Order: sequence, then structure tokens, then C-alpha cells
Amino acid sequence: MTEKNKVFFAADGITATSANHLCNIGKEYVASAHSRLDNIRFITTTVETLSADNRITLSQGLNSAEVLSLKEEIRKIAEINAFIAYMREAIKAKEAEHRTVKELSFKDWCEQKSITLPEYPANPKYPSFEDILGELDIKERNRYYTLGAEAAIIGKQIHPRGAIHEAREKLFDAISNPALVEDDKVYRHIASVKQEEVEELYFELQKQHRAVEASLNAIKGSIDQRVAEETAKLDTETAVKFKQYSNEIELLNKQFTTWKNEEISKIGKLRIIIPNELKDTYDFLSSL
Repeated sequence: MTEKNKVFFAADGITATSANHLCNIGKEYVASAHSRLDNIRFITTTVETLSADNRITLSQGLNSAEVLSLKEEIRKIAEINAFIAYMREAIKAKEAEHRTVKELSFKDWCEQKSITLPEYPANPKYPSFEDILGELDIKERNRYYTLGAEAAIIGKQIHPRGAIHEAREKLFDAISNPALVEDDKVYRHIASVKQEEVEELYFELQKQHRAVEASLNAIKGSIDQRVAEETAKLDTETAVKFKQYSNEIELLNKQFTTWKNEEISKIGKLRIIIPNELKDTYDFLSSL
């Protein structure tokens, strides 16, 4: 509670409801008193006919006792207005305190209580294939690059549209069609090597390619497995962090809710102090 509002409240006093009720009574009294003051007269007005003794009083002026009472009436109005002003401010102070607590955010409450909020877990940085590859020693990395290069060049040669594959196909065609006649010319295709030698080379390269691919895939598989294992490990660690974060935030939120409810309850029970200077006015209004 702010210092400026504390002065209005204590364990003994009246409720805001009672204060508001007395203010309404006071307001009605002041209105009535103002009506009386607005109609005061210091002269009495009469009327009579010249032919008869029948004087009639049209308006009555104040007598000496009533004139003396005017000061008391004015003083009473001032005192009641002062009482109303004080009580209205006290009621506003109570409402302001209630509103402050009700509208206080969880974050602002933590700052007021010097509570350090748990840090929201950062998204994990998952390892990539290249990250794990980069962890291999120089010998293993060189072997990976060598196998990759070897698989690439052999595959390029023996696969369709590859140089060796195409040359082999042309050899088969030349053996099947050794001569070609175009116009007056005869083109002859003569094998420069034995077919068996080409087949031996081709199948050896196929075999070598399969072996190289198997070794390369083994390394890739081990890297992929490492990536999967590291990813799973990070997921598990992150889940634990999120669970811990959620538990801590949930606990703080419960504490915040409990505090807020208790504060609102305390404010609801606050009683407005009646200053000594206003007690007579309080007694007067309570008697009406």
C-alpha cells in the first residue's frame, strides 16, 4: 500500500460502505441546509388594506435567535462537507489499492518481490551431418572424401551415359555390325581390344564401385546414427528443461495468485479511520 493511502486506514474505524452511506446522508443534509440559507430574510413583509385592519404577513424575517443560529448552520455545513471530502478520498484510496493489486501483472509482482524468473529454455541446436563429419579425425575425414571421390568417378564412368559404359556399348555394336556402308564408302569398326578385357574392366569397376559405396555408406550411416543419437539426447534434455521451467513458473503463479487473493482480502477488510476532528460530525450524521 502506498504511504499516502495508509493514513486513511486502521484496525478500528468504519467500512467503506458505512462511510458512503454517511456521505449520502451528509449530502442530503447539506442540500437541505443550503435550501434554508438560500431563503433567509432579515425583514418581515406584510400587507393590509386601508379600509380595514386585516394585516397579513407575506414573509417572515429571522428573529435574533435565528440570526445567531446562522453561524452554527454554516459551521455545520462546512464540517459535513469536510467529513464527506475526507471519506470520499478514503474510499477512493481503498478502491485504488484494490485496483492496483487486481491489475498487477505476474511479471511486475516478481520484480516487486525481487524474484528472478526462470529462464525460458532455448531451442536446442541440433547437429547436422556436416557437424558430426567435422568431428572426425583427419584420417577418417580424408578416407570419407577419398571414398566419395572414388565412388563418384567410377559411378560416372560405368553408369549410363558414362564414358566407359558408352564405349562398351559401342564395342558391342561394332562386334554385331562390323561394317557400315554409306553412299560409296564402307566404314569398318574393328575392336582394338578383346571384348573379354573390356568386360573384365567393366565388372571389376562395378565390383569396386559397390565396395567403395558400401564403405562410404557405412561412414555415412555411422554419422547419421550419431546425428540421431545427439538429436534424441538434446530432445530429452530439452524436455527436462521445459518440465523444470513449467514447474517453477506454475509454483510462482500459485504463489502470485495466493498473494493477490490475500491482499484483496486484506484491502476488503480495511476500515477507515475517523479523525478526532470529525468524530462529532460522525456522531451527528449517525444520529440522523
